[in-house]
Amino acid sequence: MITAKTFKSIATFLFLALFSSASFALEGAEAYQADRFKHAQEQGKMIIVDVYKDGCGTCLKQVPALEAAREMYPNAQFFRVDFASDNEAVKKFRAIKQSTIIVYRGTEERGRSMGETNKDKLLEMIASGV
Repeated sequence: MITAKTFKSIATFLFLALFSSASFALEGAEAYQADRFKHAQEQGKMIIVDVYKDGCGTCLKQVPALEAAREMYPNAQFFRVDFASDNEAVKKFRAIKQSTIIVYRGTEERGRSMGETNKDKLLEMIASGV
């Protein structure tokens, strides 16, 4: 007999296994490249850096806020940093864990969030880059 707790664990695992890779493809975001990031900074752009890791449930829950921000700020530059494989960028951004979102206006860091999944709170933090 399967307990409710076991069923929930299995359902969560299946959900992440089936949908996480597709959900992590944030339209309009590009993989972090130092030269592209520097260029966006020099232009004084609003920049959103999403430090994620495939399979991270918290990262998955942040995607709706990032998608909404993409629509709200079409001129902003969105970069994604893979926490598991891009060690140099992880160090550059001082991201101590995946699910870190950082907002810049040009060279100035204007906001940072680690592990936040509340869409309204994330959008409020992201708005600091306007």
